[in-house]
Amino acid sequence: MFKTVNMHFYYTVPPNLHPVVQVVTSMMINFFIVLPVSIGLFFWDNAKQLIEKKQYPEPKVILVTGASSGIGAAFAKEYAKSGITLGLLSRNRERLQEVAEECEFKGAKCYIIAADIKDYDTLKEVLEDFDNQHPIDLLFANAGISGIEGDYVWTETWRKVIDINLSGTIATVMPIYERMKRRKSGQICTIWYGATKSALNKFTHDLYYVASKYNVRVNLLVPGSISTNMIGNDPSSIPPAYLAKILKKQLEDNVQNCNSKPRQRVFLFAQISAFFVLWNAGKNRNLIEEAIRDHRVIKDLWGRYQKEANRNERQKIANTIIYEFAVHTATEDIVLYPVLEKYYPNIVKQNHADHHHIKEALHKLFSMKISDHGYDDILAKAIKEFEEHAAKEEWDHFPKLKEAIGNDKQLIKLGEEFEKIRSKVSTQSHLTTHDKVRILRI
Repeated sequence: MFKTVNMHFYYTVPPNLHPVVQVVTSMMINFFIVLPVSIGLFFWDNAKQLIEKKQYPEPKVILVTGASSGIGAAFAKEYAKSGITLGLLSRNRERLQEVAEECEFKGAKCYIIAADIKDYDTLKEVLEDFDNQHPIDLLFANAGISGIEGDYVWTETWRKVIDINLSGTIATVMPIYERMKRRKSGQICTIWYGATKSALNKFTHDLYYVASKYNVRVNLLVPGSISTNMIGNDPSSIPPAYLAKILKKQLEDNVQNCNSKPRQRVFLFAQISAFFVLWNAGKNRNLIEEAIRDHRVIKDLWGRYQKEANRNERQKIANTIIYEFAVHTATEDIVLYPVLEKYYPNIVKQNHADHHHIKEALHKLFSMKISDHGYDDILAKAIKEFEEHAAKEEWDHFPKLKEAIGNDKQLIKLGEEFEKIRSKVSTQSHLTTHDKVRILRI
């Protein structure tokens, strides 16, 4: 009774081309719909931020916990300038003093608060004393630990992680929040660490909604992999100084949206902006900065070696130091020294001599194990000589080379070549490590 239609006439695309059509269709949707809408929302958000920016003044009094190193120290230094008062809180008074000196050099007024964040009563007392004298505009509750120390045993570190990362953060935030609430002004930024991420995320988001009606802005920092002592100064991670610049901008931007629910696109474009800032920073590193980067890697590895308690890990770190030095010297021989020799041949001769002397010292370790008598002394002596050599390059040779070249584009081009050669250089004609001994992957 009913006529059927031969449906194969309606399948105009052969089955084997279906995946291609799906990919092309997806790309067109993203390019013509998703991308324009995203760009429009991006400019809309930024336009609103510019319009509303006058509503909130720049913070003049900032308190930072965990300020003696890493993210906290970088955050304090980023905000340090004339007219800013900084409260720097940590257990280590000596390192706080070093950070304070750098901040005061930039014009900030600094107060050192040596306190243990696990001692909640004392913590509340010192926080309230500081706020009585200097009402806090911005609190950065940064103190935290990874929980991974030496031979990692979670059963021994879980309580410390919770006491510091979760309970310590809440004990820091709440006394200051109550005062900001009464003043109807202020901003609080927390940071998540380790196994307490979910709890801190929930706490911060709950506080965000509670505090918004009192004109107190609340932010949560999700830092990712940052090059600090907590993760062993991994050179592939983001330097704390870059994070501090991005965080400062995000805190300024998030202030403008504090009275509305946080929209996903705000956080999305914050991450995209961070990506481009860091991508450009890495891309434009010049020859001198590339060489200094190598120096920092080796120095950081030496710091990890000294702190590491596990013998096998120490052996891997020692082997990695030797490997990194081999790659560094080979790359300098190929890229840096030929350029330096054009202007300062005597300096190059001395640098070659320094490299040879350090390699001779490290070469002695080939036939030794870390448990052998004298191993640490030989390595320590070689590192000391390396640090002296690096200091001469950074403070004397590199400034002379920069002045002689006088062309930033040329230095950047040489930096790109340095990075390219470093990734491909063969160290067989230089100092190498045993094939049988594992190298620490960094």
